[in-house]
Amino acid sequence: ERSPKTTSVSEIMTRNIFGATPDRTVNECIAMMLKEKIRHLPVFNQEKLAGIISIGDTVKSIVKGQAIEIKHLSNYIAGKYA
Repeated sequence: ERSPKTTSVSEIMTRNIFGATPDRTVNECIAMMLKEKIRHLPVFNQEKLAGIISIGDTVKSIVKGQAIEIKHLSNYIAGKYA
């Protein structure tokens, strides 16, 4: 409910940066993002910014992993081995 014309970035930005390293799992990253109530997480590799992941990126990854697992379980139950 702030006016973009009069609100400075410093008033709305996150002051404490939370980041991850490339060795963190998707589950660890999404847990951090939910705990800290942030939607984007910078990924640092040896103190250099390697990229930024969004909460959407983590959800997509989890959904994709679940879809693969469901396919394998369905094939196993049906007696199909791919």
